[in-house]
Amino acid sequence: MQWKALVESELRARDFVSAEAHLGACLRQCPHLGLWGSYISFVRLATNDDAAKLIEAYELLLDTVGLDVGAVPHWLDYISLLKGKARTEPKLIVRVRGAYQRALVLPLNKLELVWKARRAAHRRPCLLYTSDAADEEDS
Repeated sequence: MQWKALVESELRARDFVSAEAHLGACLRQCPHLGLWGSYISFVRLATNDDAAKLIEAYELLLDTVGLDVGAVPHWLDYISLLKGKARTEPKLIVRVRGAYQRALVLPLNKLELVWKARRAAHRRPCLLYTSDAADEEDS
């Protein structure tokens, strides 16, 4: 994917202006999961991991390519980000639950990872506030 390679090279060079211009030109016309992953990388780097902007970026990604069968890692990253933010904003717990529900009705590869994280959070509600819910269930 040429757009993805171009954007990633610009991100490595810290050329955020060019990366933003190219992402703006291609994201809506090219619903490619890898390209949207580069968009998340851009938002992380350009905003110094600003949680509110990342949540907004993930929601845009998931609204656009969340149905892609390979989107589970993005769903889990989004849920993890929401759970981390919910420590300071408890009203986000509703959004965490909603994200689980949205992901679990989709025909995705590795959906069992979302189920595993959701079951762990359901068994121990305090795990809704941690980003390692799936790890906790294994121990």
